[in-house]
Amino acid sequence: MTTIKTRYRRPIPKGLSYPVGAEAISSALDGVPQFDELSFAFWCASPSQSLKVPSDTETFVEVLRASFSKISPGATGSNRGVELGWYSEKWELEVYPVPSESKARVREGLLKSGLPGIRTWLMTPRDQTWRYGRHSCVAAARLLDGEIHVTESASDR
Repeated sequence: MTTIKTRYRRPIPKGLSYPVGAEAISSALDGVPQFDELSFAFWCASPSQSLKVPSDTETFVEVLRASFSKISPGATGSNRGVELGWYSEKWELEVYPVPSESKARVREGLLKSGLPGIRTWLMTPRDQTWRYGRHSCVAAARLLDGEIHVTESASDR
């Protein structure tokens, strides 16, 4: 099996863990039409804030995001940007860390319902109108029990 390429992996401090790795996600998404276009970023914007999230809370935290973007260069876009692919279609995955004591619960939830939800979103046929702007599908986990909610969002900016 081919593994989706990792474009970035941010180191995280002790006490945080990424709930799933590239192999598990690649296996779950094997066969989606965008498979060869997908890339990963294992990302944590604020490790200190992530460490403060209690694992016994009812709150849902984002743990995995699949996104599509295609934007127009507009009036201020550069030819260089076009050459570099800034305005091409992009399919990306971002994985966010959770407190280490929640990792097993969140991983189980992602494998059970989060990744199948992301897979369904990726497999949905799209018309040309949809293929402009920014769209995403987010798997958020309740750290207390690993329950996953999958939601979709869109923006034309």
